[in-house]
Amino acid sequence: MSHETAAELWVLVDQPGHGVHVTIGVDRRVRSLVGVRIHYSYRLDATRHPHRSHR
Repeated sequence: MSHETAAELWVLVDQPGHGVHVTIGVDRRVRSLVGVRIHYSYRLDATRHPHRSHR
């Protein structure tokens, strides 16, 4: 999910964002959903969740 959506989930912002933003790898395809903005990234495989990177 995007930094804006994550900030909203963690109650770090005062105003709700405009929908949910999700980033997926360029090799994936999903159906569009109302209120969900899909972003594609070539670098997604190289990134890890900070909490899980120590395993």
